[in-house]
Amino acid sequence: MSPNWQESESLGGSSKFFDPRGYIRERVKLLADVLGAKEPTDGRIMSFQDGLERYCESALRKAFNRAEQELERFPTPKTMKSFCNEESPSESWKYDFKPGNDNNGNKCLIDPNAEGADRFMYLPQNCEEGKRFLAKLKEIAGRK
Repeated sequence: MSPNWQESESLGGSSKFFDPRGYIRERVKLLADVLGAKEPTDGRIMSFQDGLERYCESALRKAFNRAEQELERFPTPKTMKSFCNEESPSESWKYDFKPGNDNNGNKCLIDPNAEGADRFMYLPQNCEEGKRFLAKLKEIAGRK
């Protein structure tokens, strides 16, 4: 197991979680080696850790890979943050649903980019599963 993954037994079972500070430490050292820079001090590594630890694993991985491939000099934490921002997934989710009817004539929104049943988004009152849910909810709410 990589040193950037740690075991946690705090919730009764064993689970693994990503350690961004450990990952950043190793990648900064590796990046210095790849780019022929002197080994970074603990203080310099901490400045990278403090600036980059909020990013997800995939954004960090892509940013460090990009730095290794594109840069000729050792980067600043600001440069790496810029790479991480560019490699992070978008925080806004765009739906491309259009109003329409499904194969049974029920009103719904249709996603032209999806396939099969995933294409349709219903209001609860416009599909059979939603109607059953609302009936059960009404039953439970009526018990008070």
